Amino acid sequence: MVSGAVALVSLLVYGLAAFVTNWQLALISAVLAPLLWVIARRFGAAVKRASRREREAAGQISSLIAEGIHGGVAGRQSDHAPSAPGGRSEPPVAGCP
Repeated sequence: MVSGAVALVSLLVYGLAAFVTNWQLALISAVLAPLLWVIARRFGAAVKRASRREREAAGQISSLIAEGIHGGVAGRQSDHAPSAPGGRSEPPVAGCP
């Protein structure tokens, strides 16, 4: 509550100082500031959506790569190589030499 009041008083004081210094420039700034704020919010929302889609796509690619690496390691084990500490071996994978 107090910070909002301080922000409002600061806005009024700086706005008054701007109008006293150069009223034409202050008027242009007062008109364009809300427009620029709206544009920035819309672009921010678009960037947020694009970033979310990019992160989702990167996660899918990472999981596919991890599955490919895991599947590649399992497919290269030979019939006689022990895969467990007890000396057991897994049956051969179909389609692998």
